[in-house]
Amino acid sequence: MQFWRSYSFGDLATLFTLETRHTARAKQVDYFDYATKIASAEDARHLVEDVIGEPGRTMLAPELEADLSAALEQSVAGKQPWRLIGNPMTIARTNVPDVVGMGLMPAPAADARLEAQALAWKGKWNLPFYPDTWDGYEWARERLYDLSRKAGAGDLVFLSGDSHSFWANQLADASGRPAGVELGTAGISSPGDFMASGFGPELSVKFDKAFADHNPEIVWTDNMHQGYVRLELTRAGGQASFVAVDTVLEPDYRTSVIRRFALDRQDGSVMLRG
Repeated sequence: MQFWRSYSFGDLATLFTLETRHTARAKQVDYFDYATKIASAEDARHLVEDVIGEPGRTMLAPELEADLSAALEQSVAGKQPWRLIGNPMTIARTNVPDVVGMGLMPAPAADARLEAQALAWKGKWNLPFYPDTWDGYEWARERLYDLSRKAGAGDLVFLSGDSHSFWANQLADASGRPAGVELGTAGISSPGDFMASGFGPELSVKFDKAFADHNPEIVWTDNMHQGYVRLELTRAGGQASFVAVDTVLEPDYRTSVIRRFALDRQDGSVMLRG
């Protein structure tokens, strides 16, 4: 199960792919266990800070951390400008906005579908979107950011999948210090979660905007398209193009770039611009 790897590309970049499922992951928090226990903001705070944020809830194996630290240190010493992290799921903080309180959707009835009830409940208490992503492992996320800074590499570019959506995220640690950027890709054929949950195109677009407005780390997100991210890097800078396909139902398709971001290096960090 030692699936992590490190790849070096000349004097340009190092790519390190993480393994987060098999070797060290602590048991994820199941929101169903708390659906009837959260009755106040204090209850929600306890869930986030003391249960989800419990110290020692690991995501990465010690052997992986050691290999990652060594790869980052070698990249910094070799004066490569870019350090990329192949990341199995999003790492930016993505709390759910109060979509009912904002008037984006009505309060779900008792017989409403589970997806609507879950989104409304998480939004009411400002909870992380999915506790099986890095949002469910705050201690491990901070540990990863701390490891990168100690290696002299607080400028990581996370290349993330498994969310079925496009993401452009400006990352920060718990104290607000820059921690790099995240480029998340949609699937080629899998629909975005809001669309897959049956919310429809009009509401799904509104949810995308609400998430970006609500979360400081989210610069832009889109769950409406399938496609991929094309990342172009030079020693001086980079560009990320979010590419959508017009159909997943036939072998003949067309692509279009729906958003572009420049990656600028500033004072030892990476910033998204666009």
